[in-house]
Amino acid sequence: MGSAMLPKDKAVLEGLPIPPPGIDVEFLPSERMPMAPTPAAPASKKGRVPGITLALVFLFIALGVVFEVFGYLIGLGLGPDAAELCATLGLGVGTAVGILALGGKRLLTVNASIVGTALKKGWWLLAVSGALFALDLVGILQENQFVLADNWPVRLLWTFVFCLAIGFSEEGMFRGLLLGGFMDVSGKSRRGLYIAVILSALVFGIAHVDWGALVWTDPLQVSQAFLKIMQTGMLGYFFAALVVQTRSVVGPALLHAFSNFLLMVVLIGLMGESVETNYVTTGEEALPTIFLYLTIIVLYIPLVVIGTGMLKKAEVPDRGELHK
Repeated sequence: MGSAMLPKDKAVLEGLPIPPPGIDVEFLPSERMPMAPTPAAPASKKGRVPGITLALVFLFIALGVVFEVFGYLIGLGLGPDAAELCATLGLGVGTAVGILALGGKRLLTVNASIVGTALKKGWWLLAVSGALFALDLVGILQENQFVLADNWPVRLLWTFVFCLAIGFSEEGMFRGLLLGGFMDVSGKSRRGLYIAVILSALVFGIAHVDWGALVWTDPLQVSQAFLKIMQTGMLGYFFAALVVQTRSVVGPALLHAFSNFLLMVVLIGLMGESVETNYVTTGEEALPTIFLYLTIIVLYIPLVVIGTGMLKKAEVPDRGELHK
């Protein structure tokens, strides 16, 4: 025997508000409250086609080289050292333009946390550079070769600015652009992240050898070249890991600059020698250079360990700051 459905029961079944007690309301289907439309899912933002970012990176690196050549030509009339500084500044400007154009603004940010992390992780690098500075100074003093340049205050300031320019231009190119491009391609896994870091470090090392002047039939020159790649590559590996952790090239750039300053301050800043450096020597200097590179490689092992520790803690996938 069926029973009549009360308005309250009907409201519950039809998902409508329950009428107050004592009020008899008959709900009709046409009186149902309209349902709010389901909001449409936002359209997914399409990123760059895989590989396009890396291609654009190489394009902007080429632009940075053009800026470098242009800066060199501008400063050439003021002398070779001025030309080197202007070239380095030009490279820095070109790479900064590339980073910003590719959406990597965060790579150029700086704060106390970034600088603090760089100093905390890079203390060993500064210690090694400080030890090399001390050995260089002691050796020059023992041989009575130390002659203070007449314009040493200007040279000291110039050396500091030059080292800053090197730090920011090279970190912008190799850790801002190149590492970012490699991470965009292979940063989907931890293995891919390691590949990106190692590739950028390898290119960084290769760039420090004058291959046009290398005599391939001379085993001492070839040994120096490959040891220099290894030594500089280990440094690049550490800097790349630091960029992965801090998301900025500023910390590594400052470490890079201070390390170079410690190595250049005596000969270039105080004694006024030229900034032109040949990493592959000949004659009697060849064997001591090989020994120096081997020593630095051993001293840089802790940097590789520190860098690997940072990469192990990195969250993956990590496509880098240029991934859009």
